[in-house]
Amino acid sequence: MHPLVYSQIEKQRQQLKSPYCIISIPLLIETAKVTLVDRVLVIDCSEKIQIARVKQRDKLDDKQIHAMIASQVSRAKRQALADDIIENSKTTLQLEAQVEKLHYLYLLLSKT
Repeated sequence: MHPLVYSQIEKQRQQLKSPYCIISIPLLIETAKVTLVDRVLVIDCSEKIQIARVKQRDKLDDKQIHAMIASQVSRAKRQALADDIIENSKTTLQLEAQVEKLHYLYLLLSKT
């Protein structure tokens, strides 16, 4: 399935007219596809918050959630590989401010 997904991503990327694009690839690091992108943006929160959000969203029990987290690259590794990190454990206003700051950075980088 991954080759088809990546092929479609590349087709759409070639058709873009915007200065930059953000591709959401949940398993980017796990599938070793980091070379497909210029920068890696990680949306991060503590494991405690992650567990609470998954529990609320998916109605899974702790055992299922911990198994899911264990199958992913560690938070520390994601952070180490990131060029940019958005901390998603604060208020919506703080989140918006981080997104806006990165937007202007990406616009600036797209001109170079």
